[in-house]
Amino acid sequence: MADLGTVVHLVSTLEGGGVERTLVRLLSGLPRRGLRHRLVALRAAGSLVAQLPDHISCLALDARGRSVTAGLRAARRIPRDTVRLIHARGIGAWTDAILMRLLHPRVRVILGFHGLEAPEPIARSLRRRITIASRLATRVACPAESSRNLLIRLGVPANQIDVLPNGVDTARFSPASEDRRRTLRAARGWAEDRCVAVCVASLTPVKGHDLLIRAADALRNDRSPVEFVLIGDGPLRQCLEAEARRRGLSNTISFLGSRDDVPDLLRAADLLVCPSRSESMCNAILEGLASGLPVVAADVGDNRLLLDHGSAGLIVPPEDPTALAGAIQTIVTDEPQRRAFARAAQRRASTFSEDAMIARYDAYYRSLLRSSPITLLKAQSSEACFSTRIPTPQECHVSSSAD
Repeated sequence: MADLGTVVHLVSTLEGGGVERTLVRLLSGLPRRGLRHRLVALRAAGSLVAQLPDHISCLALDARGRSVTAGLRAARRIPRDTVRLIHARGIGAWTDAILMRLLHPRVRVILGFHGLEAPEPIARSLRRRITIASRLATRVACPAESSRNLLIRLGVPANQIDVLPNGVDTARFSPASEDRRRTLRAARGWAEDRCVAVCVASLTPVKGHDLLIRAADALRNDRSPVEFVLIGDGPLRQCLEAEARRRGLSNTISFLGSRDDVPDLLRAADLLVCPSRSESMCNAILEGLASGLPVVAADVGDNRLLLDHGSAGLIVPPEDPTALAGAIQTIVTDEPQRRAFARAAQRRASTFSEDAMIARYDAYYRSLLRSSPITLLKAQSSEACFSTRIPTPQECHVSSSAD
């Protein structure tokens, strides 16, 4: 097989977020025939670097502050004759990827877009940055249709954007048997007569934990008690814990921090809540669906699409703790509906397998590397050279029947 060279994956750091975890799983699964992959961290390597397979090297540049030289330093330290493609993972790495291309002019660049850290309105400076960078790149890739639509509004040509949905490991995230579930709940002190709602997200403003605390406060006097379990860490932890204490919710809301046993925590829970202010394709929702959990999610990003427009959970308006509380109460009090959502959740998760995601990315990289410069230019003036979309449940049913 012909040697296609090396794909360099450019990240800020490999420190615990959903984008970074997905990248580690992807790099661990990508086939090695004729194509190599390498990771460059602009800042510290991060804790997830320990999970990389042995054949994936990581160069950490330890840049401080707003460094404008990290991309140039990376380009100088990577052999020019082997690098064929740079994939910048997130807007924070876009400028560095473009700078790397200055020293490697024949290299192709993919700008990865995984959403914004804050909902709109978008600063004019960020709009300019996105527009200029996209003009200097080969392609722009994102995991969600909502992200594609946002990029188009920001001035990126529609025929330059490729959608590559995330996937979930349905072997790692799966429901437990009733006996196993009772054992998991007992080990954590979760009573059988108390519904447990989990939220898996970094404790940052965009994830909306403050809205969840207000929803928990609204449900305090409800006859069906709910315990809220927040999994994840971040800069807002002390502030959120203080707010929970101030509202007298210390016995209702638990902050577990970062955990390695998330699959078992999901198996033991009753529902997943995603109150985010902004999302692209939410990994936590995919993991909750695969674990057989009904989901309550804010109507942002591709959340509505992930829940199949309400067949696997409830969608609520963003920034609305009252609606959030009402949806949680509905799932908690209506057991037949909760069970129906749980069954639909597993079916929906099966359409987003991790194996399919890995195969999709592998084909994408190989397609770009084998395409001539003229072909890529034609693609930008017509249709995307490689694009994917989320299958509908009907299409998934047809394809599974055909198998």
